[in-house]
Amino acid sequence: VGLTGSALIPWPLPHDDGVGPFGRLLDGIYPWPFWFPLPAWAGAGGNWETGLATGVIGALVGTFLVRSIGFVFNVGRGKEGIGMGDADLMMMVGAFVGWQIVVVGFFLSTIPGLFIGIIQWVAKNDGSLPYGPSLSISVMATLLAWAPLGASLRPALFSTALILASLIVGAFMLLFMSFAMRILRRPEDDESDEPEEPLP
Repeated sequence: VGLTGSALIPWPLPHDDGVGPFGRLLDGIYPWPFWFPLPAWAGAGGNWETGLATGVIGALVGTFLVRSIGFVFNVGRGKEGIGMGDADLMMMVGAFVGWQIVVVGFFLSTIPGLFIGIIQWVAKNDGSLPYGPSLSISVMATLLAWAPLGASLRPALFSTALILASLIVGAFMLLFMSFAMRILRRPEDDESDEPEEPLP
């Protein structure tokens, strides 16, 4: 549905001066296109190629961002740290909103995730965290606040050098921290990782 909408309602709409109940409507199905400046084949936008490329790139970034973080954490920690259902969720989000909101929303999701985790730990004494609700809350908040937020983030989001440097530094930091968690974990953590014996 997201990819179909992206092709039929690309960024920006040919007539994007309509005003809705909450002010000016977004330009097309996405707030921004997949890259700035747009390459020659995308023209000035408003064509199905621009829309579809934005949707496909958003879906790929959404799923590979979560899968990559999960893979690096697994290498360092030796156990799964993030579920692949979250990767599917972010893939669908990316198809609907593009890659920039996916990236910003993913990293901002630690804020509601912290509160949800504390509540679950206090109420149930459970250290596990269902991350899907945090991702959903954060993505919706990011989308609603994108008009002021996106303008200040635009230089960083469209800087190839900064993106590559962030990916490399972030991967090494995650690997280091997850490996430190493996070294420092307590013996009872190892016991809790083992599957329970089936009842006779």
